[in-house]
Amino acid sequence: MGGAATALGYLGLKPGAGLLAAEVDETVRFPFARKLDDPYDSLAHLSSNENPWGPSKNMLEAMNGAWKYANRYGYPDGDIQSAIAEHHGVSRDHILMGAGSGELLKVVGLTFMSPGKKVIGVEPTYSTVYRHATDLRADAITLPLMEDYRQNIPEMIRTIK
Repeated sequence: MGGAATALGYLGLKPGAGLLAAEVDETVRFPFARKLDDPYDSLAHLSSNENPWGPSKNMLEAMNGAWKYANRYGYPDGDIQSAIAEHHGVSRDHILMGAGSGELLKVVGLTFMSPGKKVIGVEPTYSTVYRHATDLRADAITLPLMEDYRQNIPEMIRTIK
């Protein structure tokens, strides 16, 4: 949950700071890109994995190099689960993969949450897990990060009890 906060810290932003997107490099703008007529559209939509700066030149080169495979179906995982498990020294059934964090958070929520259980985290974070908790009638609790972007673990323990 602290990944977004860490990234913001590297940018020199404090918790609760507004995030406005920088000017987008016109060389990477897609033809179907939205016009920024609405001030909301100038915000970086981090929870949607939007990158206001567009792909890097290295990424563009990699994407262009991959076009020759666009007409082929790939193997869904290419046994990447086994490779990840081997790398981390765990069994393959300990690796959960999905199409984005939203899907995985829902699976974890359905597996471990139930009415009356508590889910606790810090802001800023993705809200998906809290929506799933609410849907399952679990208690969703968020706490602010400390000024230095760390999570207040003792406060989290007190709150969850």
